[in-house]
Amino acid sequence: VIILSCEIFPQVGRNFKVTEYGILNYADSKNVVTESVLKDKVRMDKTESSPQIKIFAPKEQKFEIENIKKAELIGNRGTKFTIPENAFVDMTGKPVDGYVAVTVTEIIDELDFLTSGIGLVYYSKYGKELYLISGGMFKIEYKQGENKVQLAPGKTIEVQFPDISPKESFSLYHMDETGIWNL
Repeated sequence: VIILSCEIFPQVGRNFKVTEYGILNYADSKNVVTESVLKDKVRMDKTESSPQIKIFAPKEQKFEIENIKKAELIGNRGTKFTIPENAFVDMTGKPVDGYVAVTVTEIIDELDFLTSGIGLVYYSKYGKELYLISGGMFKIEYKQGENKVQLAPGKTIEVQFPDISPKESFSLYHMDETGIWNL
């Protein structure tokens, strides 16, 4: 635990700047700085967990919603998703008629993180390996039949996590298409 704490606490401070590659810590920076190429970094969505614990991995939950109506979905772990009416369009931008299949995976507690196969490493703009502390995450996908759909321009999905860490302050991370976390 002490070693882990030593790795996590250097991330906490006020001398940080958010960049497109992660967080720049002014306390660690030098006068001469070179950027690291992130293309060779390990994908955080493809980390391997032990086969014995994969059976405890978070399960996908499937919902059907009517696109013309506002929908409130509550996952098995307590995450609430509020989807506005007419939220989805097809890949050409045309509004979707009928029902949309929404698939959600919630990752809330330590067991979920250990069994999910999702790594919690991200990289600063300068290639420094950092660890994120997560208060929860989710994966959400939407389809109509076999076709993917997307959020309509100007529409957002509101997400509320269950309050398992009420005194913690968290940031929002997004995993890009290369499997790298971005703040």
